[in-house]
This record gives sequence, structure tokens and C-alpha cells, in this order.
Amino acid sequence: KLSMRYVFSDAVALRATASTGFHAPSLQQQYYQTTSTNFIGGIPYDLVTFRVTNPAGIALGAEPLKPEKSRNLSLGLVLTPANGLYLTADAYRIKVTDRISLSENLTSTAVRTYLNNNGFPAVAGGRYFTNALDTTTTGIDIVGTYTWKLAASSVDWTLSYNYNKTTVDRVAPNPPALTAIDPNALRFGRVELGRFEVGAPRDKFMLGAQWDLGAWKLGANLSRYGKFTIRNNNPALDQTFGAKWLTDLSASYRTGGWEFALGADNVFDAYPDQVIAPNTNSGQLIWPTQSPFGFNGAYYYGRVSYKW
Repeated sequence: KLSMRYVFSDAVALRATASTGFHAPSLQQQYYQTTSTNFIGGIPYDLVTFRVTNPAGIALGAEPLKPEKSRNLSLGLVLTPANGLYLTADAYRIKVTDRISLSENLTSTAVRTYLNNNGFPAVAGGRYFTNALDTTTTGIDIVGTYTWKLAASSVDWTLSYNYNKTTVDRVAPNPPALTAIDPNALRFGRVELGRFEVGAPRDKFMLGAQWDLGAWKLGANLSRYGKFTIRNNNPALDQTFGAKWLTDLSASYRTGGWEFALGADNVFDAYPDQVIAPNTNSGQLIWPTQSPFGFNGAYYYGRVSYKW
């Protein structure tokens, strides 16, 4: 890692970083295995997530996992134009090679026939973790903070915006073992590639404030998550979920070592858009599992703590 910071004046500075990263495969990625019923295009299948050492998984192309490696670049501008005001803007680019990810569910007739004839009579397909992808993520973070001093209190303001985009640079060809079973198999199709490229919001906005009144602290945060898309094997069933606003509120009072707090996350009970009927797995999943803020609605809490 190499970092540099150049100060033009008390109000302006430039910073940059270049680094490499390394991530070894986890135990779960190497040895986790499960069988579950999945709905693909509305049809139920018993599918196995194979550990990479399973003979059936190896026959479908599973290989020993390699570490992920990354190269990271960032360039940022730091501004302090007024007392109490701090602004930063950082652009970044992250390239990940041999990214560890789950393959597509392999459910072709040739795959099912092979599995059924080799010790998995009730299994209709399978998937596994693999190093088959390289990706690049580019984005920018903009953050501003300001402390507003009042006569007997102060308000800390925070305003931030993030935009990022991930693209898939490489999809490794199928291993010979999988090609021998099904020459037309797709380890990565539009569904799994879509998780990387469009399956998460590209932008997020946040405005927050905390009012410090001595023993009292009052907080409010407003967040906006951008739209995202879930792809289907059938492009006609793709669905884009709209942007959503969430509001969090909190209040606390401290006396001596005691602190009493009340708050609410997602106080207005916002939910993501519902999944369209053909994708709900016969009505079992009406909310998108990829929602960045979940689908549990509002959460209210109270807390009492003591410190000594």
C-alpha cells in the first residue's frame, strides 16, 4: 500500500492511495454443502450446493479455490472552507481477479441425468463456489460534515452520496469435466452476472443530524437507496425495484452513569416493491431478497445502559 497527501493550503488537500489486496477462500466457501428446493422459472427443483471437494461437484467443474486478489486506486479531494465544515470527495477503482462466487444453478437434462446416475437420484441440479470471474468496481464517495454551534447546544450535520458500478471483465471457460457432461452448460448466465452488475443499487444518499443539548441528544437520519434489478432466466420476467427513502429517529438522555434511549429505524415503515407474481415462487417470496434495507419494515427500540 502506498499513500500520498499533498496540502495546497489549510483549506485544500489532495490524497491518493494505491494498494493490493488478498482474500483467502473461507471454510464455508470450500466445504459448505446443502440441498434445497429452489424455484427456477416457477418450477421446483431439488438442487445441491456442492462443496468443491465433492466428487459430483468436481464432475460438474468444481475446482480447488484460489485466493482472490485485488488492485485498488483512489484519488480524493479534502476541503475545509470554513470553521467546522469538512468536505471530502474520493473516486476509486477496484479490480478483483479470481473472484469467489457461486456458479449458476446447473439444471440441464444432461446434468440431471449424470447426477441421477451417479448417486444423487432425487437431485435435479447443482452449483458450487468458483474463481471464474474478474470484476471492476468504480465509484465516488462524497461526504460533508458541519458542526453548527448554537448558544447552549450544537448540531452535527452529515451529508453523503455514493455512486458505484460493477462490471464483469472475465468469465472463465467451462472446465473440461463440465463440457464432457454438457457442452452447452452455462456456469454463469444472466441471473448470476446480474447480481454483480445490476443486483444492488448504484447510488445511496444520506442526510443526518444530531442535536447535542447537554444531557439530551436527538438524532435523525434520512437515507435513499437507488433502484436495482433482479434478472430471470427468462428476460421477460426481469424486475426493477424502485428507489426508496428511509427515516431513522433517536433520542437519549444521560444522567450520571445512566443513559435512557428511545428510537425507531425506518420509522415510516417503508418496504421494497413487491415481487411480480411469476417470480414469487407460488406466493412464497413476495419481497426481493436482494433489497439493500431488507423487508422487515419499521423497528422500534428502547434501551437503558449504565457505565462506571
